[in-house]
Order: sequence, then C-alpha cells, then structure tokens
Amino acid sequence: MRCQRFILTIGLLLAPALHAATFSVSSAADSGNNTLRWAITQANATPAADTIVFNIGGGGARNIALASALPAITAPLSIDGGTQPGYTNAPLIQIDGRAAGAGIDGIGQQFGARALSIIGFTASGVLIDGPGGNTVTLCHVGLNGGGGALGNGHTGVYIRSSPNNQIGPGNVISANAVDGVRIDLAAATGNAVFGNRIGTDINGSGAIANGFNGVVITAANNNRIGGSTPTDLNIISGNTRNGVGIAAGASGNLIARNYIGLAVDGNAAVSNGEDGVLIVDAPANKVGGDIAGTFNIIAAQGRQGCPTAGAGHRRYADRGR
Repeated sequence: MRCQRFILTIGLLLAPALHAATFSVSSAADSGNNTLRWAITQANATPAADTIVFNIGGGGARNIALASALPAITAPLSIDGGTQPGYTNAPLIQIDGRAAGAGIDGIGQQFGARALSIIGFTASGVLIDGPGGNTVTLCHVGLNGGGGALGNGHTGVYIRSSPNNQIGPGNVISANAVDGVRIDLAAATGNAVFGNRIGTDINGSGAIANGFNGVVITAANNNRIGGSTPTDLNIISGNTRNGVGIAAGASGNLIARNYIGLAVDGNAAVSNGEDGVLIVDAPANKVGGDIAGTFNIIAAQGRQGCPTAGAGHRRYADRGR
C-alpha cells in the first residue's frame, strides 16, 4: 500500500500542468501560420483557457477576409482585438465574412470576444449555442471599426439554448438583417445584455437599423436586458420593428434601465419603427425596476411604447414621452 501511494504521488508530481497559452496573430491572411485560423486551431489543441492576441503589420486597422468558416472553438478561448497596436476605443481588427460562403456564422462557443469588428457573415455575426459563460465586449457587430454598415445576414448576436452569457458592455450591434440580439429556447437562461448600443450608430445619436428588432427573447426565461447601474444602460433605438420583443412563453425576464427609442442623451428621438417593448403570449416579465434608477425611458416609437398581450407582467417607474 505504501508503495502504491508513493507511485501515485510521483505520478501526480510528474503529470503535466494545464498552462494557458497565448497565440499571436501577425498575419491578416485567411490561412497559414500566424493567422487567426491558425491560432484557433492551435488553441483547440490545448484544454486550457488560452488567449489570442494581435500584432498585424505593426498596428492600425486590419481586415481579415475569410474564405470559409473559421474552425469551431472547442476549448475555452479569449480573442482580444484590443491588443492590436494603436487600439484606443474602436476595433482595429475586422473579421470579414463576406467571402466565407453561404450559411456561415462568425464566432461562437466557449469564447470571450473583445474589441473586434464582426461583419458580413451570411448567417449571424456571433452564434452562441453550446456551453454558457461566453462574453462579448467592446465589439462592433454589423459595423466596421469606423462605424460603417456592413451587416451580417441574420442576427448580430444569437444566443440559442445557452445560459449565463454576457453581451456587453461597449458593443454596437447594428445593421444586421434580422435582429440585433436574439435569446432563444428554454436553456437560454441567466443571460445579460447591458451597456450596448443596438440599432444606432457608434455615437448612439442616429439610426443604423437592424432589419427586425433590437432585442428578442423567445421561449427563454430569467434573462436581463439592462440592469440597475449607469454602466448597464442600453440604447435600443433605430430598429426597423420593435426595440424589445418578448414572446413564445418567455417569462421572468427583466427589462430595466434602457433608453428605447431615444439617443444616448436621453432626449433626441431615434425611433424604433413599431413598438418600444412588445410582449406577446409571454407571462410574468418585468419592464422597469422596482428601485430608484432602474426605470426605462421609452419614447418616440412608430406605434406604442409598451403594449402587452399576456398575463402577470409588472411595470415599474417607466417614463414615456
């Protein structure tokens, strides 16, 4: 027995530790060494939570034009566009899916995306439909780094059957063909969308519409749009249809501290084309918080501010104009 314990102890000491690796992208090419495709493949080969950083061409704005889908991410991975030299507050690394093929999504699964521009994919810019806990921050989804519209062919950020993801702060999600953000199906619970501009330009002062809605929650429970602090504030304005839609039995969702139909100053109109918050066949959702500072300001919609067709909703301290 002592011998067995000794052998086990030695084996544990000699076992390789899981060390996170950092992979540097120095080429904007579609494939080959030191490209984004190469870095994802390398990171997938390690079980640790790795990081991809950028130093392409010594700095400045760079476009990575993809000829096909990126590899699926199979291990935890952070892709940090803010490491590109010269980065201040607008993405310099643009992941361009315009030539990637039909039905292709941008980034998804087991990742953190920071300071990237994700444009031109024929499906969604970001698709999260597996393990939860993913983050998207400081990204332009549907806009280039300078704020020009290059939308994705479906939804900007699509969370499908995935829990506990954080979308925000600091994203601009606009110009996408369908919805800005979509949260869908029963397993999509505990997600938070906060501190973003959805349907507006990068300044939050004018419309660059998503083709349908700003944010949609369908058949998903207990998600949060906005929150209770100043940094949670979403600007959900300028979208072709509704600012926020909740439907298909979704319940327990919170919509609080958002400007819906207004610019970042809370005064100028940037109207959504139809309703501010539309709730249809979705019981017991909450629009506005029950403590000071968590109200929504819902104004300047094409139709109504917050019509409902369902039971058990609660509205607190919302202000409409």
